[in-house]
Amino acid sequence: MNKKLININADKRRDDMCKKMVATAEAMVRASAAVNGPLEVTPVDKAEHWARLIRQSLRRSVEALLEAGKHLLAARKDLDRGQWTKLFDQGLIPLNEREAQRLMQVARHPVLSKANSCSLLPPSPQALAALAKSDPEALEQALGSQQISPRTTIIEAISFQRKHPAAGAKKRRAGTQREYDPDRSLTRCRNVLWSEMEKCPNDALGLLVSGVEDILQQMKEAARDIQHGQDLASAKPVSSAGSSNT
Repeated sequence: MNKKLININADKRRDDMCKKMVATAEAMVRASAAVNGPLEVTPVDKAEHWARLIRQSLRRSVEALLEAGKHLLAARKDLDRGQWTKLFDQGLIPLNEREAQRLMQVARHPVLSKANSCSLLPPSPQALAALAKSDPEALEQALGSQQISPRTTIIEAISFQRKHPAAGAKKRRAGTQREYDPDRSLTRCRNVLWSEMEKCPNDALGLLVSGVEDILQQMKEAARDIQHGQDLASAKPVSSAGSSNT
């Protein structure tokens, strides 16, 4: 019985001590605020704050991509130009500025941004970026008829956007596209990559190479989707072009 009372008294003393420490800390914060003014979040802290929210949102789902796009819109409004570019230049988020612009465009689209549309959309960022440039009314009808669905490929999304561009979108003029030269394209890519590598500080080389590997993986996934779409188109009769994917 005496031991139990001793333990109870010890616990009470420990609780009292904790309360006193908390009260002391709160008093110190109030005193500091009275002298120096309230604590403010610095621009650096704000950039890191938005970076953390955006990274947490970048999961492989439509809801997550929309959330990331909304966070990017809010961050762009909240941060000055220097803090905004810091997100990309210092690798605070695993996106480049062009990819961020695409996600923001998705988040701004009146149809794609609806919560009840998420389950009807493809989870591919590239497909969503293409659909974000499409006419909202046409897209809403396509979702209702399941012409656009979670199984829609990147090439199908691009094809839909070209048939139903948003008002003001630039239309590609027929006959103006130059014949594709893979050697010229590869040379241009190689020159850009080496140029970026020469500018990159040594301690960021690993991050740069990792980012390039991520881009290559995304290109492989896009190529598989495109090939898949081409194979489906060549295998199907013309009359079944509007049918759903298998």
